[in-house]
Amino acid sequence: SRRLEAESAFRENEKKYRTLFNHIVDPVFIIDRKSHHFLDCNESVEKVYGYTRDEIRTMTPMDLHPEDEHASVKERVSSSSLDTSHSYTHILKSGNRIRVEIHSSSFEYQGSEAMISIVRDITERKRSEEALRRDAEKDYPERFEKGAMASRLLEIAELPLPEDADGG
Repeated sequence: SRRLEAESAFRENEKKYRTLFNHIVDPVFIIDRKSHHFLDCNESVEKVYGYTRDEIRTMTPMDLHPEDEHASVKERVSSSSLDTSHSYTHILKSGNRIRVEIHSSSFEYQGSEAMISIVRDITERKRSEEALRRDAEKDYPERFEKGAMASRLLEIAELPLPEDADGG
């Protein structure tokens, strides 16, 4: 019958989208906009964070953030405009911390207003940036001295040559 075919097509479609969702490399969270609870997540969340999907569904974003970020996260989750990325710290089940960049947007999920958040681990990138900054600060005095010396040499090179005392 048509109904059985439609149900079968629906299940097949759902299976296809679940497979796609779970093969996204970055962790993806779906959050209820009213309760702020996680509604779902992909397999990358389980791998990166160490929580099972069932554990995640009992949590809110606050459970992944250190306390000093809670006000910022609450404001962000409640915001009506979400189409920008923000950097935060996330706490894994193990207690380890990672730096993350989160991009979120609103959509309807199973009849409710929801938010999808794609999370990128930027821990290594931040470490590299910090190391470069430290190296630059460490080398700054030496570079400043060399730069000042080079600048002085250029000034000297541009000075007119003294004329002969004999007038020649």
